[in-house]
Amino acid sequence: MRFMLAVIVIPYYFHYTQLKSPPKRLIALVRHNLLNLRNKIPMQLIRCTQKLQKEMGLKNDALIQQEPTPTLLGSWHANLILIDRRKCVLFVNDKTLFNFLVPDVSREQIRQLDKLFRDFLQCILAEEGFDKATTDKILQDYTELGFANTNNKSVLGSMNDLAQHYRYHIEDEGGVHSCMIPQIIHELNRMPMSAIAACYPIDALRELYKLDAKMGAATEVAAPEIICL
Repeated sequence: MRFMLAVIVIPYYFHYTQLKSPPKRLIALVRHNLLNLRNKIPMQLIRCTQKLQKEMGLKNDALIQQEPTPTLLGSWHANLILIDRRKCVLFVNDKTLFNFLVPDVSREQIRQLDKLFRDFLQCILAEEGFDKATTDKILQDYTELGFANTNNKSVLGSMNDLAQHYRYHIEDEGGVHSCMIPQIIHELNRMPMSAIAACYPIDALRELYKLDAKMGAATEVAAPEIICL
């Protein structure tokens, strides 16, 4: 990476030093090339709604325009929703519609969305009974994350449906600090979704990784009791 940066910066430095051009022009050119370089770095994406982008303070030039390197699970969509007047972030996987909600988040947490996503994804996978090897394999694809605009109306439609279900169930259980939230996440991943041929998101995820549908059957009887916070 340092070599690539040097290749970009050094030629401009000597060229514009000799011509005695204003430093602002050099800075603008270097910044332009760094943004182009960033867009070429392989990473996975979280496609954020406009509402979430605003809360994160994201500008257009910070959004990734390129398609990420293809991976098994791929990109996610994310939205900021209000439940019980508290900010919550809903993540939905594009391929499987596997989903989870992070309740009552601060602006500081939202502005570290990549960390928030990885931490909660790891926790949710563990609670669903995924073994460490599979969990590590999934998380490896999200070591480096970028943010982009939403691009899939079907996923957005499913996300809106899920948001309504989360809102209803959480308010019914007493609010965003309810101990039943892990149970709600568990159940909403076992709700048939029309966008994936009426399959359950959890089953679609297991199928993607060729896991036995019976794996974690115990969690179907007793839902997770805790969630990472």
